[in-house]
Amino acid sequence: MALRHFAPDELVLSPEQTKEVLIMFWPNQRNAIGTLSIIDADRSFAQALLVESVNANRGIGIVEGLFRTFYRPNPSALSAIMAVIAVARRRNWLSDNSINPNTFKLYDAVRVTLARNFRTEIELRIQTGEYVGY
Repeated sequence: MALRHFAPDELVLSPEQTKEVLIMFWPNQRNAIGTLSIIDADRSFAQALLVESVNANRGIGIVEGLFRTFYRPNPSALSAIMAVIAVARRRNWLSDNSINPNTFKLYDAVRVTLARNFRTEIELRIQTGEYVGY
């Protein structure tokens, strides 16, 4: 699974929102993520995770979704999610532009799967200060 890369002029998230999004995916890395000096690559990575999670979320069937739990982000992460969805809809980054940012709910299974798939990237960023592979 490859994440989209965003040019600097496409970035929506602020440095603080970026940290909140990364913490949303890796809550066990809260302290390490909190100390990062956020760069554009971090902002692009977090934004790409959000766009991918919105697209993957739509892939979960309605019936299956009824049995899934939803992830409830904190208010600042929620505002970041809403901002990215709003811009993503305008720029056609989503597979389904009918998504309403005000009613969007992120399936925990999607969040956990993306966190698992991109764990190496965040760990290398924390340990080395660089992204390898993203």
